Amino acid sequence: MLGNFDASRITGIFSGKGAIIQQQYTLFQGEWKGTFDGRDAVMQISKAGKDVVEATISVQYQNLITENLTGSINVDEKSFHFDDVHANGNLDGEYNGKFNDDFTEFSGTYQNYTTKKQVDFIFVK
Repeated sequence: MLGNFDASRITGIFSGKGAIIQQQYTLFQGEWKGTFDGRDAVMQISKAGKDVVEATISVQYQNLITENLTGSINVDEKSFHFDDVHANGNLDGEYNGKFNDDFTEFSGTYQNYTTKKQVDFIFVK
């Protein structure tokens, strides 16, 4: 168990019924701390389910930037994809990456929709 995240509860997720699978996805909910583009950042996953994940990301640039995200988590592949919900000129882009084997860390690359600039990020719970 790491913090409030019991990664051992992920085991057996593939054989469970819908309610059990949903319960497993809720383990992703909560605060994940890390870095985005080398800066302090927090990813707050507020809703996690088989079909949709909702989150916010806050990155400490000169001013704190917070964006709403929606996306999905593929537990089988240990991967995720998020998109920025509002095009406002701040972190407008997509977030793609992978979880580690025990689902206590995820990392990946953000890519801006317009400029195609990419930056790396990593978060732990």
